[in-house]
Amino acid sequence: MLNPHVAFGKRRVEEDDDESEDSGPPPGNEEETLQKISDGSYKFFDMGINIMNKQYDGLYKTDRKLHPNDVDTVLERGTKFGVNKMLLMANTPEEVSSVYKLTEKSENRYMCYGINPSRLRKTFYSSKDEADFQKDLENKIESDIKDKSKLVAIGD
Repeated sequence: MLNPHVAFGKRRVEEDDDESEDSGPPPGNEEETLQKISDGSYKFFDMGINIMNKQYDGLYKTDRKLHPNDVDTVLERGTKFGVNKMLLMANTPEEVSSVYKLTEKSENRYMCYGINPSRLRKTFYSSKDEADFQKDLENKIESDIKDKSKLVAIGD
């Protein structure tokens, strides 16, 4: 397995642990590793991109915007560095449509309708039974996601 510390030009080895194994290439091969990442020799799948996080809009624990939205730049950079598949997370019903639109921009992007269990009751029903909740969820998916092959997971 590729050691991410080596892949990005840093090498971390536990000094005190003689038995520790570093799964990266031998010292001095960082350039070769970066080349293999760039040419697609290594395959990566980012399986939980919380792309609707406010930080991608330049908001970091403040209401003052520090930079313009950079979602497309971040996703394109991931692809450039060998992320062959991406699972974008829609954590609320309000995020589903936006996340789905991002999946449409590339065939290597998929989505998860990742509703946090703590939000289920508030999001879909107040005193409805489970069947009503299931129907509400199905309706939301039907109305917001045209290409169902882009939705590969439901859950948190």
